Amino acid sequence: MKSNFTRALALFLLSASITQIHASVDSEANSVGRFTGTVAGCITFALLHNANNPQQNKLIFNTIAALCVSAGVSSFMYSALTDPSKVRIGYLHLKGTITNSAAYTRHIEEFENDDLIKGLIIKVDSPGGAPGSSQNILNALSRLKTKKPIVAYVENCCASGAYYAICGANKIITTPSAMIGSIGVVMRAPNVKDLLESWQVKHTVIQAGEYKTALDPLKEIRPNEVEFLQNIVDDTYNQFIADVALQRGLELSTDKIWANGKIFTGRQALDLKLVDAIGSYRNALDAMAGLLNAHPQDIFLIKRSEKGLFFESNSDDEANTSLTNKAADFCVSVYKKATMQLSTEQTQPQV
Repeated sequence: MKSNFTRALALFLLSASITQIHASVDSEANSVGRFTGTVAGCITFALLHNANNPQQNKLIFNTIAALCVSAGVSSFMYSALTDPSKVRIGYLHLKGTITNSAAYTRHIEEFENDDLIKGLIIKVDSPGGAPGSSQNILNALSRLKTKKPIVAYVENCCASGAYYAICGANKIITTPSAMIGSIGVVMRAPNVKDLLESWQVKHTVIQAGEYKTALDPLKEIRPNEVEFLQNIVDDTYNQFIADVALQRGLELSTDKIWANGKIFTGRQALDLKLVDAIGSYRNALDAMAGLLNAHPQDIFLIKRSEKGLFFESNSDDEANTSLTNKAADFCVSVYKKATMQLSTEQTQPQV
């Protein structure tokens, strides 16, 4: 009896796992078919083998309910994905401090290689970050731009490295009070030498290479080290403004106006030609529709995540994009709860 119950739960877990696989329309179709078929089989199996165990039945039917929700969501998702009237647009949210470009560039490449995806909307809410990561994202977007249009939308903040990353978009739409710009480079060299000495803390540094300890906070920085670090900052800055000028069609001779480290409001950024229009997310959708000669209502947003394919209709509300995954995750949690309880029962004396 218990082994049969375990096998049933294994089928439940398999069904939940299937809902996570959303790489293409074809796999989506297979997912829905296999999913609903497995649910039906599991219901029959549960009724046959656990009719006299109310506690196990409760766990089974909770799982079945969750699976049915996932099946319904998956069916809706499949119908939307296969609707020929929809224009499928990739959706990417660039948020927080940029320290690693891997996830962003991977998703951009997926959108680039997916023939069903006709463009990309990237929502930005970031103060910037590491220049190398920002350059990687810009390069990935530049490759995508040769094939498909890109619209960037800024609601609150797109500064420094974040602006560097998205400056190549076909259109940049921002709210009038969003923080835009901060085009510049900074390197900090904190020093706690005097503080440690006041506590009579001493340290010894053994090094090879004159500039190896240039940023050591436990010693005074030397003039030649300042010059060395300034050269690094200047070179990074020159790369930054050259890329922005190229992507935005700006004159490098005017860089002291738009690339002096200042932060600008969206309205000020428009005057400086750092953005293309003032508007809302709806205006970003309209801009994408215009680039594709499509109707805004026909746009269907596709968002990839670590767990699979999320989806949206034409909303940027991320809370509504993960219904399938949440349902599947709930299935897994119910499964784990059931197997844990079953394991406990098996370790207790049987009568």
